[in-house]
Amino acid sequence: MKKYPFSKKAIALMLATAIVATPFAPLTGSVSSQVVSAQESEYVDVSSVVNRLIEIYDYMNNPDMEPLVSEIIADIRASLEDGTINWNLVIDNSASNFKASADVLAYEGFTAELFEALLELFLEANSLTLESKVNTLLDNEELKDGFKNLFPDQDINLQDVFYFFTKMEEYLITENIVVPNTNRTEFIQTTINNFVDRDEKLSAMKAQLKELGLDWDVIANLRAELERELDLTETDLNHLLTGFINGTKYNQVVAPPPVTGTPVVPTPPNTGDEGNISVGNDGVTVERETSPTGQTTVKVKLDTAKLQESLAAAEKVDRVAITVEKTAGERAEVSVSTQAFDAIKAKNPRAIVAIESSEGTINVPVSQIDTAKIKADLGLGANDEISINISVNESTDTDNVVTSNNLTTASPVVEFHISAQAGTATVGLNRFTRPVERSIQGASNFNANTSVVVRLNADGSYTAVPTKVVGNKASFKSFSNSKYVVITNEVSFGDAKTSWANDHITKLGSKLIFKGYDNGTFRPQRETTRAELAVLITRSLGLTVNVQYNEQFKDVRGSEWFVNEVMAAVEYGIVEGHSNGNFAPDEAVTREQAAAMIRRAMTLIDKDYDLNNTVTYANYADSSNVSSWAREDVTFLTQAGLMEGRTGNRFVPKAGANRAEISALLDRFLVKSDFLN
Repeated sequence: MKKYPFSKKAIALMLATAIVATPFAPLTGSVSSQVVSAQESEYVDVSSVVNRLIEIYDYMNNPDMEPLVSEIIADIRASLEDGTINWNLVIDNSASNFKASADVLAYEGFTAELFEALLELFLEANSLTLESKVNTLLDNEELKDGFKNLFPDQDINLQDVFYFFTKMEEYLITENIVVPNTNRTEFIQTTINNFVDRDEKLSAMKAQLKELGLDWDVIANLRAELERELDLTETDLNHLLTGFINGTKYNQVVAPPPVTGTPVVPTPPNTGDEGNISVGNDGVTVERETSPTGQTTVKVKLDTAKLQESLAAAEKVDRVAITVEKTAGERAEVSVSTQAFDAIKAKNPRAIVAIESSEGTINVPVSQIDTAKIKADLGLGANDEISINISVNESTDTDNVVTSNNLTTASPVVEFHISAQAGTATVGLNRFTRPVERSIQGASNFNANTSVVVRLNADGSYTAVPTKVVGNKASFKSFSNSKYVVITNEVSFGDAKTSWANDHITKLGSKLIFKGYDNGTFRPQRETTRAELAVLITRSLGLTVNVQYNEQFKDVRGSEWFVNEVMAAVEYGIVEGHSNGNFAPDEAVTREQAAAMIRRAMTLIDKDYDLNNTVTYANYADSSNVSSWAREDVTFLTQAGLMEGRTGNRFVPKAGANRAEISALLDRFLVKSDFLN
């Protein structure tokens, strides 16, 4: 492949990269300006980057992948073809804020011409025409001269543009970047700064550009002018930016290969990834069984002896993975002996057994397979052999939950099932004391802002579970097995839009944690009650109640709206009653009570949190007011970065916590716990 070591193509391809998403288009000023000289000896292959751009362009223009994005792009293309975009007006309205004056931004119309040429390139290009259009643009002598005049003292070369692009793509993929609902300008600025500032070469470019007056105020103004000229709404811009990021990740998500012939487990033996054991074909036996009704089930059985050999050879074990393939219409079930679970547990009590299929994955913590209890439940002796059967299969909504609740689905229904079997005796393992991570694989990418997984309950109701989205994979953690489906739910509250916590409120509303009041309001300044916080934590963790209310609280009848969700929190030890036998559901929850409840939820999750051990409750100016029973809780949440003091570094432990504060606290808690994006 030909290599181009000179700078004549640098500005155009950098801007083509940025223009992929119109929200990045106004960054053309900043992106191009970050292309300042680098090592002459370093070259990057043009073809490889052009091919990568083709993949992203094709992805964003594909209605099956990004229907909203492709529609927005079509509208912009129509505006371009109609000649209704006044590029010089965009530049003129932006130039007044440019520290280096209009000479830099609008040199003899150069910037306007470049903007239009690059937007045309983006909107009209496809996998067949992109490279030729890029080359045509790069050979434009007027643009070359304009660029030289714009940066007369800078030696810009192609290495810089490709280097920037590859670092940007690397950052978007490895950090699983998700577009927020609001504060897009800050998001773009932070995203670019994050990968620029961590790189010595790009940091040097950034420093040099400040001398030209290219800062974020200028860029934000330029971007806003272009957005107004294109008549793009905030929703449009968020869709475009999300589509761009999804496009960078699209081919990074490995789709299951097509299946032909006899199903096998193709995962190779131990991959060498420290702590991970991948079970290969020689580590399992595979059989197919067909029922009288014609249903074929692929039965995969783990070889315990061979697993023990792998365990003995491994220095550490965090995960044992078994991948199952099956043809359309088939179901699959993986059997793992309790001896195998016990052997893994002896190596690492916090290890997981992962079962992977085309529909999704379940990660079973070995600590949740209590061999002694299972044998007791089945009436077996200590030496009796038991198999733990685990399955992840597409299913149907037999209880009509989706239709009766008017849910908008974004994936098939997937059933996760675990049971213990000895001979003909079977017992279901449906509830756990720790969250079990699962995932659902979609046919196309999910919207990280509005997608949430719900559990379909047998009584016709549904329960949302905390969901984290990356591309076409929706990961969630739940304490029970059942049928799950990804739905789309977009929520906003009119009276919360001016609140400092609106981002948190909107996010948790879309995830079905906050539901607002019947009149559609949120009331961010209203104090949170003890019952409300217990309910919110129950929803945050996707808990369900397993016991009937037995009137253990004097002031709770059992018919209140919150009873089931509060009882789930009580059952899992997150909330308690008062010493006088009351629960006080309508009592405003204090900040120290909130700290205690969140701390118990964090303990339930069983995660190692990053803590700042240099601070304690005693660092607050009013530390003497913190109740003795709450001091460890306040310390822990402060060290975890979930709570902080108010004015004057006062914790104000007895003060109430309003709904805005609780939304921020819950969002931070769920993100820290890896439950949400």
